[in-house]
Amino acid sequence: MPLNTQIVRDGKILPVRWGYWHVNLMFTVTTVEQEPDREYAEGKTFGQLGTFEHEGQTYDKWVGFETGVYYLGFETDLCRKGEQTLTAAHRYIDPADGEVFEFLPGDVLRAWRA
Repeated sequence: MPLNTQIVRDGKILPVRWGYWHVNLMFTVTTVEQEPDREYAEGKTFGQLGTFEHEGQTYDKWVGFETGVYYLGFETDLCRKGEQTLTAAHRYIDPADGEVFEFLPGDVLRAWRA
């Protein structure tokens, strides 16, 4: 059963390449916002991820969900309701190709199985 995702900004679906990195960002950012005390590793929480500097720019750190279903037990709106509206800005950089992706307050993230 494939996982479908959307990121909606100002009522329009963003044209995002569906891939491992983007999906991980969606589940990282929603967990940072709604479950910051959830551990992603022993003694390390989403709320403690913080930021890092790269070539003079600041980016948020993210968590890779290698198992692909690790997030299913989460209590975020994205996991429980299939949709979550972000409340803050978040900025990430893909270490594989340098793509920068920014989430903005009001972005609506959706995920569902079809």
